[in-house]
Amino acid sequence: MKFIQPNLKIRIVLTGGGTGGHVFPLVAVLRELKKYVPDFEKQELSLEFIYFGTPDFTLDYLKREDIPIKVIHSAKFYKISNFNDILQDIKNFFLFL
Repeated sequence: MKFIQPNLKIRIVLTGGGTGGHVFPLVAVLRELKKYVPDFEKQELSLEFIYFGTPDFTLDYLKREDIPIKVIHSAKFYKISNFNDILQDIKNFFLFL
């Protein structure tokens, strides 16, 4: 008996950035998750991976992993100093929907 609707797309969002300490472990997790794609396909499910992060040196590393990348520009919460930063964060929020 199946409890999950067939032909369901499961989206896994990975996010990080700023330092390799955030991104390099995400790549290790991504590689492990990709090993399960055939198992999901046997159950008529598909896994979709996407990365959201800041435009930094780690993007070149992520591009080698064949994962869609969405770049977001965001101020650190302690650095939000003007209205434009707040608008940018609201815009980035809607990228996740």
